[in-house]
Amino acid sequence: MESPPPTEQELLSGLGQRLARRRLARQWSQAELAQRAGVSKRTIERIEADGSAPPAEERTQAGLADALGET
Repeated sequence: MESPPPTEQELLSGLGQRLARRRLARQWSQAELAQRAGVSKRTIERIEADGSAPPAEERTQAGLADALGET
């Protein structure tokens, strides 16, 4: 029997921690990731602090993926 697809909450669980791990692996500050991703430092802070708040805009998601080489 196939498992049901994950819920949005399940997908977002740990998002902030995963983002912080990838950023720190590159030895980047939050400000540097923000600049590379084309978002504000506050956006990075919010995502890392409370992974339940996803990047609201597709542009933010794409910028983060591009900056971290996840595209």
